[in-house]
Amino acid sequence: MRNVRQLLLVIACLCVRPMMAAAAQPVADSISIDLLGTLPALFSDRYITQIASHDPGNPVHAGGMFMSDDGLHMAFMKDVGSSRSMVVDGVEGNTYGWVSRGVYSLEGAHFAYLAGPSDKGGPTLVVDGREIALGTSARGPVQLSPDGRRWALVSRARRDRTERPYVITDRNAGSPQDSIGAVVFSWDGTRLAYVAKKWTRYVVVIDGTESPEYDEVAPPMFDLSGEHVVYACRSGSTWRVVRDGQQSEGYNWLDLGSIRFDPTGMHLCYVAGMLSRSAMLFVDGEPGPLYQSVVTDSCVFTPDGKHTVYWAGQDTYVPMLDDQALGADTPSPGAIVASANGGHIAYSECTSDRRHWHVVLDNVAGRSYDAVDVPTFSIDGTRIAYRVRRGDYQAVVVDGDVGPDCQVVGAPVFSHDSRHVAYLAWLASGRCIAIVDGRRGPEFDWLASTGPTFLADSRLAYLAVRKSQLLRITHVLREGNDAAH
Repeated sequence: MRNVRQLLLVIACLCVRPMMAAAAQPVADSISIDLLGTLPALFSDRYITQIASHDPGNPVHAGGMFMSDDGLHMAFMKDVGSSRSMVVDGVEGNTYGWVSRGVYSLEGAHFAYLAGPSDKGGPTLVVDGREIALGTSARGPVQLSPDGRRWALVSRARRDRTERPYVITDRNAGSPQDSIGAVVFSWDGTRLAYVAKKWTRYVVVIDGTESPEYDEVAPPMFDLSGEHVVYACRSGSTWRVVRDGQQSEGYNWLDLGSIRFDPTGMHLCYVAGMLSRSAMLFVDGEPGPLYQSVVTDSCVFTPDGKHTVYWAGQDTYVPMLDDQALGADTPSPGAIVASANGGHIAYSECTSDRRHWHVVLDNVAGRSYDAVDVPTFSIDGTRIAYRVRRGDYQAVVVDGDVGPDCQVVGAPVFSHDSRHVAYLAWLASGRCIAIVDGRRGPEFDWLASTGPTFLADSRLAYLAVRKSQLLRITHVLREGNDAAH
């Protein structure tokens, strides 16, 4: 009897082990494919069969194609002989003699362009397929507010270069100026600003009100709330920063590319100097330590707005956090980023052999590669991913683990709950796929390289083309498929 019980126990264990192993396997994702429309043969000829001349890394407005930032919408300019039309998300619009460069709103759901000729002589503004007769000679380009509810462009009363241009919006028209720079909406779409020239001097027009005149002005910039606006100006040899109408002290030089609001809009930083070979990082007008140089693109606030990170030095550079050195110096600094709560800092730098690069996370250096891209933190700050190059191939590193080698890879994105990570990949075969939590998705002929985008409820979406059909692909990520932290 004892032997029988032992035999039954062995059999039970053998039965349980496969069940436990099966339970440990990830549940297959559900993938839905929605047909948006059939694209003309011209699309395939231009963007698929000629893919060798098409750079997936920077194609947002390549050759008459326009993609939204979230990678969920695409427009394509169709030109046949003397006629032009826009194909938006697979649906062809009206035919015109010409169409201008198109623009998507920042959130991606709205698209606008100019077309002509119209019945009234001047160009027609087309917003989401709706024609708006302007009755003026629009110069463009069209600007949409981030939410797509408002539009603006530069126009003249008639097609005559002697006519002074002015800004026209969906609500009103501004005053004529000698020339007008790029028009900027606030993030909430309620405010508008631009630089205008008056004879030989410049003003900034904010919500219809002109600033004092200056010898030179940089384009204005709104914070995320839309409540604050900043611009840089020069009078004579002195530069100043003007924030909400209040001028800073004067500087001998000012790095125009370094001016940035923090995400809350409460703080402002920029790099400036009193001497020709010195630089300081100013935060809310207060100067930091004196350096020989501060790397422009590195000056950023942590997402909570409480800290600043940047590179400082001259022949070699040191990563800095609130004016304190984070690590050793390097001859070639890369990107520097912080997690959302400011608890983790990562940066890329050239290794000591000056031939390779690695990412340093919280003072711990990762593996070296031929090149590394800007690191991306998950929303909760516990995970990190970045693109790398190894010889002729690219890959994505997620939490230290290297993904498969591909011809080209897109930027990795994390889900809102930080459990999933995904990116697009272009294969040596010419096909392209999405890689989600390390798993390959179906193959396609073309992918919108500004994607993919995580939606709510752990869904991932992107645009694809297969056999001239424009498709929206949605992965529903099942519970238990999140990559290990």
